[in-house]
Amino acid sequence: EDTMDYFLGSRPTGATTDMHSHETNTFHQILNGTVRITGQDRSQELSAGDWAYIPADVEYMLEACEGPIVIRYRHF
Repeated sequence: EDTMDYFLGSRPTGATTDMHSHETNTFHQILNGTVRITGQDRSQELSAGDWAYIPADVEYMLEACEGPIVIRYRHF
């Protein structure tokens, strides 16, 4: 049975992740706040309603620019 499990994450303004990657593709949907996603060759700010697709094995980091941020995400 294939399921569509989503997860919610919340972080305060200024919170960041280290550069990292996943073995799976990742979908991020911004529900609240503003997030900067920085990859190997570009950086982009996303706000509520925006989304990002990050392919497997691509390194990136997230920074909560204006928050608190709430992100819905899924690995697939």
